[in-house]
Amino acid sequence: MELVIKEEVIKNSQFIEANTQAIDLVEIKEQHIIPVFTKDNKEIISHYDFITGTTEVVQDFYNGSGINAPQIRMSHPIKGRVPSARNKAAKDLLDSEKTLYYERIAFIIEVPSVYETIDGKEVNLVVGGVRALSETNLYGYKGNPEKFKLFVGFKVKVCCNLSIWTDGYTNEVKVGSMEGLQAKLLHLLENFDAVQQVKLMKNLCNTFITERRLL
Repeated sequence: MELVIKEEVIKNSQFIEANTQAIDLVEIKEQHIIPVFTKDNKEIISHYDFITGTTEVVQDFYNGSGINAPQIRMSHPIKGRVPSARNKAAKDLLDSEKTLYYERIAFIIEVPSVYETIDGKEVNLVVGGVRALSETNLYGYKGNPEKFKLFVGFKVKVCCNLSIWTDGYTNEVKVGSMEGLQAKLLHLLENFDAVQQVKLMKNLCNTFITERRLL
């Protein structure tokens, strides 16, 4: 059995949106500050690096077959201000005097070239991650591990409260570098058998359970 390779984009809503908001990579890169570990002032793995690093691995793993731009949602904004504006009323702050980052982030990357039709509905492969900075001890040193959740599958639901549902694989990892995070993601993708997963989902469509068997 071989998966069908297809070029056109297939879009699916994979988020439980709740109190989150959609944000693009440009805004994250240019407008959001990067928190640091307070003991040594070294920066964490930024949300931007988390997303772009994941994108690089997915692109390489699927041999450049084409992936969609990451879809990103964030929640729990942490607002601040520059020192020169410490005595200003909040309503008088200029945009240049405000600082911002988000504690929680969830994103997905769709691989539209890897898809199948199951029970009359098309599904395509999805890879992504979720993270909450509240789970990382930012009051220590850079050596403290940072926690992330990674996932891959055809049917995925994810939200910024760190809940993930997928028919495929999900893994919680603790790493200290972007290289370590990418290695964990690569291991996850290598161990995910997309062909077998599609076969199992198709077989499930032909499975029937009676009320008697449920009791």
